[in-house]
Amino acid sequence: MHRTARQPTELLVYRNGAQVRARILGPLDQGALTALQARLEALVRDHCASLTLDLVETDYVDSDAVRWLQRVDTALSQRSGMLRLVLQPGSRVERTLKLLQLDRVFLIDAYPADSSESLATPVA
Repeated sequence: MHRTARQPTELLVYRNGAQVRARILGPLDQGALTALQARLEALVRDHCASLTLDLVETDYVDSDAVRWLQRVDTALSQRSGMLRLVLQPGSRVERTLKLLQLDRVFLIDAYPADSSESLATPVA
């Protein structure tokens, strides 16, 4: 399904033990972060060793989202955890992160990712 930037951002979360996969559909900007941040940060605090953020259907990320990704990466690293981003090659999100040279900071997988959400338990 192709989404437009005018549609609200959705969050789908799957958990498999200490591994969490979250798919963000729509723009990841200040407005979306206000709605999603508490839920995602609670997942990170709740014994999460690995967080995979699937940004394949994310329309774009703004500066607030980039700073938030950096904070999540730091928080996980301090607990020997890992943040992994899944991006669509050539997408606006990938181009933004490369422009900021954050492709050197974040662990990034190209879509399709090796991890499968079908093996995880959906979280309400």
